[in-house]
Amino acid sequence: MKLLIVLGAVLLALNQLVVAKTHNVICYYDTSSIMRIGAANFTSKDLETSLQLCTHVVYGYAAIRRSTYEIVPGDKRQLPLFQQVNVLKKRYPNVKFLLSMGGNADKRNPHKYMELLESNRDQKRGFINSVLGFLRNYQFDGLDLAYQFPEEKPILDESLLKRVFSAAKEKVSSNLDKNKVPTKVVSVAERRMQLTQLIGDLKQAMRGSNLLLSLTVLPNVNSSLYFNVPVIMGNLDFVTLATFDYSTPQRTPKQADYLAPLQALPPNKLRNPQANVDAQIRYWLGQGASSAQLNMGIAGHGRTWQFKKLLKSDKMPIRSSLDGPAAADANVRKTGIMAWPDVCTKVKQMTKYEDKISGNYAYNAPQVKGSTGLLITYENVASIAEKASYVKSHKLGGMALFDLSLDDVHGVCSGEKFPLLKTIRNKLI
Repeated sequence: MKLLIVLGAVLLALNQLVVAKTHNVICYYDTSSIMRIGAANFTSKDLETSLQLCTHVVYGYAAIRRSTYEIVPGDKRQLPLFQQVNVLKKRYPNVKFLLSMGGNADKRNPHKYMELLESNRDQKRGFINSVLGFLRNYQFDGLDLAYQFPEEKPILDESLLKRVFSAAKEKVSSNLDKNKVPTKVVSVAERRMQLTQLIGDLKQAMRGSNLLLSLTVLPNVNSSLYFNVPVIMGNLDFVTLATFDYSTPQRTPKQADYLAPLQALPPNKLRNPQANVDAQIRYWLGQGASSAQLNMGIAGHGRTWQFKKLLKSDKMPIRSSLDGPAAADANVRKTGIMAWPDVCTKVKQMTKYEDKISGNYAYNAPQVKGSTGLLITYENVASIAEKASYVKSHKLGGMALFDLSLDDVHGVCSGEKFPLLKTIRNKLI
């Protein structure tokens, strides 16, 4: 019996080593999932099952205390999960455990992220010292900066794209909160310089402890405004581009398009020509990023719109009849978003259009007067496999799943647990 246990441990370690030698399989872990109930509750046991497939796990999300710019837990209920990191590191020695900060999960006074960049030397030093103390206290292997920048505005009419780019050239406002608190306006060059300096100072402080520093570029953030790519890459171990959510019901309640097209879609006045995976990756490569340092982010969720009238056209982009985010489901419990097991189950009974390059969507029209139709945009195994082929052909560092708790954790749809994560892993090795 003891021999079998030892043999199993050796095989697990070898399996992880094979993954590590080829590509990154980065697993984002939204720790707020522990607070869900029922089938949506993501337990420590579920996490351990997934860790056998990951090279890195990124715990989200820590926040910033506005008064001192110290890094703090986003929620005190995260602390027991952080306290388990040291135990998991011993069980999975080939997995790197990172703490992520921001992630658009820090909703309280979001403009503080711009304020930190504008803060004085002592305040920045206080932030960096708090990061080092936090990582040391919970034994994380490094920090992931999922820095909260303003999103690009969606295209709602033919002239908006020109207005967005024109405004971007002139200035970047650090005003993010709903109360429109006046803050100073800085130039694009100054904002890039501030972030470049913060990344450099962080890396310098972390080198003595051999800690990792990574960057997550969140969806719909204009990289040209905030990131001095050739400079920051020298101080980052890797960068993950969250190349999805180009169209969401929160951004455009009355119109929908593909979730994460791999290549540019046919021209349309409602489309940003840069809103596709290939364009984002080519931008970073063109700016001097090493391909081996770039990871492609994959959505484990679908985006959902509701509508009460029949669609005039079911070809993307869809603009007629849509009426904002669909109601929250029983699992994720947030409007306009649906976890993969629910997507997989529902689309079986819906009208589907699936394409591994453009993406996938499905809809059900209202059946009777007063009922509500549903439109879902989503990834599936085929589209993820196609993206994995792109990663390999372009010699990228790997892929990242956002996030573990949204995959089919319990095998509800097809009987297979973590089908999206397994597709990423199996296609990359």
